[in-house]
Amino acid sequence: MKIQLGIIKYLLAFTLLVLTSCGGGSGGTLAEGGIGGSGISNGPITAFGSIFVNSVEYNTQSATVFVEGDNVGIGDAAVLNNLAVGKVVTVEGAIPDGGQSVATRVYFNDNVEGPLQNINVIDANTRELTVLGQTVIATLNTQFVNTTLTTLAVNNQLEISGLVTANGAIQATFIEKKLDTFVSGGTVEVKGVVSNLNTSAQTFNIAAMVVNYTGADMSELATPLANGNSVEIKGSFSGGVLQASRIETEDDLYISDSTLWLEIEGLVSSILSSTDFVLNNVQTVRTSASTEYEGGTVADVVAGARLEVEGTLSNGILLASEINFRDEVAIEAKVDTVGTSSLTLKSIPGLTVTANSLTEVDGAANSFSAITSGRFVHILGNWSSNSNTVIATKIEVENPSSTIEVKVRGALTSASNPFITLLGTSIDTTGVSYRSTTGTSLSAAQFFAQVAPGTLLYLEGVQNNASNILSWNRVSLRAP
Repeated sequence: MKIQLGIIKYLLAFTLLVLTSCGGGSGGTLAEGGIGGSGISNGPITAFGSIFVNSVEYNTQSATVFVEGDNVGIGDAAVLNNLAVGKVVTVEGAIPDGGQSVATRVYFNDNVEGPLQNINVIDANTRELTVLGQTVIATLNTQFVNTTLTTLAVNNQLEISGLVTANGAIQATFIEKKLDTFVSGGTVEVKGVVSNLNTSAQTFNIAAMVVNYTGADMSELATPLANGNSVEIKGSFSGGVLQASRIETEDDLYISDSTLWLEIEGLVSSILSSTDFVLNNVQTVRTSASTEYEGGTVADVVAGARLEVEGTLSNGILLASEINFRDEVAIEAKVDTVGTSSLTLKSIPGLTVTANSLTEVDGAANSFSAITSGRFVHILGNWSSNSNTVIATKIEVENPSSTIEVKVRGALTSASNPFITLLGTSIDTTGVSYRSTTGTSLSAAQFFAQVAPGTLLYLEGVQNNASNILSWNRVSLRAP
């Protein structure tokens, strides 16, 4: 982080310390959100020791842990006993300083828990699941407990946590099999957006799931039930209907008037303007000339991109000070050849990009079959090392200019100065400039001393559209 940002964080933390030192403590078993917290961080857990979220290590020795609104304990033991890598959590605590912080509270609410109703095999690495009427995308990158991608079975009872796509599907970061067989009438949970509200029949939909709310406790709703409301529901499931026992307003960020800083990882739902976009269908983000980008530029902020955004809050809008690109693989390059469901790229020989029924195609082409050789493409996806293939989640198509800026974000396979292997392609980095995660210059020796298989890199170059001659000019380390 730049020195200027560190000073801002220090001042915010100091201000909050002064404010909170004048007040009393908080009590109760259920947090209403943001109580006494200076910062909120929301995203998947990546490691323990105490807990890592959004590249920050949070000390949880004194943190209170809440699961589905219930206080389950305090300290590291409560964290380890109730949470897992891949679960999307909200951490409330001090504003991070140097990649570390102290957590006061940790919240976890799953996206859905219920029966697995259908499995659609998209490809060897991807499954489209239907769980309690919700569409769930599971991949080899999903963290699984008590099951695997290939052993999932219809009627398993699953708990799922993940990030929400623009169309409301859940990109699963965590899936746990709770029971081999769901028992009709068993307890279920789901959160989502109300639609098809019928006040006479006392029913509504969450995606494809019909919810009957007759007799449900709705005392925790912030506003009367209405179409478009984001809600969390607990109840029982039988005969294709969820009988709600409790409905409350969904609030996974726990933001309050005392929240000074917010960091959130999620998927870009929509672009509102040249400066504003929506993350996770909920949080509006505003960029400015002072926003810093890691692993990409403002042009790379497109619908479907996975970002980690941090900044301050103003009237509910996240004013972005930093944006970190978190897609496993992102490529901007010129198309070489196009097949029925795959393509190759001029700048990365040997790599194949494949599309499936879940791949979104937009821009100058609205279907994969409309993509032609010579087009410029932005590709987001996941890499399969076994086949040296990128499975595309999104392909945005443009017409190339005379000079093409080629960009590749992904994990290093191997390195031996001056060569790096990225996405199965050996690249000679002689003559490029090397950068650290904070943007400072590195020598070749310093760079290669810091990299190892799995290190995240951002590679930039320029390609002449007429001659296809490519020159790599920069390679940067990305934060994990």
